[in-house]
Order: sequence, then structure tokens, then C-alpha cells
Amino acid sequence: MTKNHSLSIVFIIADASIETIPDALINDPTIKKHAYKKGKKPGRIILDSTYHYRAIQRSNISMKEKRGRPDIVHRALLLMLDSLLIQTAPITVSIYIHTLSNKIIWISPKTRLPRHYDRFIGLMENLFAEKFISEPHRNIPLLKILPLSLRDLISKYDPCLRIGFSRRGKLLENLEKYLRKLISKCLKTRKKAILNFIGGFPSGFFSKLVQEQIDELIAISKIPLSTSYTLCKIINAYEKILINL
Repeated sequence: MTKNHSLSIVFIIADASIETIPDALINDPTIKKHAYKKGKKPGRIILDSTYHYRAIQRSNISMKEKRGRPDIVHRALLLMLDSLLIQTAPITVSIYIHTLSNKIIWISPKTRLPRHYDRFIGLMENLFAEKFISEPHRNIPLLKILPLSLRDLISKYDPCLRIGFSRRGKLLENLEKYLRKLISKCLKTRKKAILNFIGGFPSGFFSKLVQEQIDELIAISKIPLSTSYTLCKIINAYEKILINL
């Protein structure tokens, strides 16, 4: 495959469990104590069940089973940014996070995320506050919260197919074969983006909003898989197709 084609592969970590403290929890004593230790206002820190589990459980907040797991997003982003698909594939690969609070975060493929979890949380707290992170001393964007809805983002790409990955989907025998046929089909049309939705939450299923955006729901296993392992399988399949390994 040459570098002249216009195929785009888009990854969307959907319903991602990363957010600042919701209004419903902002006055909880556990939240206030942790914010005080960090030297920040409660509304400026990231919800993390490691520290805020009791606050989440005693609240009336919705989707409790999905909240407070920014570590899932951290691992997923590191995996994608480390991949050969991002670094060497002859295609455009885009990464977005769709959060539980319906924010859209764009991640530059050139971003070098902190590998230390606490530093990552600090970076994300700055991002939620400033909406924009750039390279030090340079005005080159690395992370941005976009003024878009999920529907707006999808419309921007006018995709060939929007795939959701879940064990509730149709079980595939061979993911690589499936994606190879899809890529071939997309390259023959004017719609040359493939959108991949991977859940960024610890348990449950895609929200109704996300489900409505998916054309085809597929499964790569009969048993539940973590976000990172699912991404490993998907990225590996794309690499076999698109890169001369």
C-alpha cells in the first residue's frame, strides 16, 4: 500500500471513564479532602475510584459502574501511541476520547504521554481546565477538548463504516480477514474513513448515544476483554494489513 491513498483509521475510546468531579459529588467530604491534599478545587480534579470509591457509591450519580477509572484511558493511549500503526503506517490514524460527560478529546499521534500515572492525571486535569495542551515553548497542539458532539465528530469523517467492538456483537472468526475486506471496499469508494469504537469503561455496555452511532457491532471473543487487550488485537490486525512487518 502506497502513501498516496487517502484511507483514514479513526479510534474512538467511547464512554471513557475520565472526567473531572461531577457536580453531584463536588461537596462530598472525601472529594474535598482529596482536593485539599492536591491543592486544587474539587471541581478541578479527576474522578478516580482509587480515592473516591465511597463518594461514588453513596451518591445518586448515574452509571456508577462506569465511573472513576481514568487508568483505563491511560493504558489505552500509551498502547496506541507506542504502536507501529501510529508511528509508521502509510495512513492517517486519528485518536479521540469520548468521555462519559460527552466531551470529545483529540490526541495528536505525536503526543508523548507521561508513563507515570500521577503525572498523567495532572496532565488531564490541566487539559480539562485549559481545553488545550501544546508542546512546551511551541504552539503545536498535542491534546485538545473539541467543541464538537460525538455526532459532529462522525459527520466530519463521513465514514465508510462505524465499527463497535463488544462481546455482544457478531463473533468474528478472523478479524484480520474482516478488516482487509473492509479496507479494500472503502478504498473503492469516496468514503475512506473507518471508525473504530472501543469502550473506555470497566464494565457494562456502550451508552445509547454511542450505540446509535455504530453501524456494525462485532465481537473478537466470547468472553469479556479489557480495553487495552481489545486494542492490541485490533491494532495488530491493522498492522498486518497496512505495514510490511
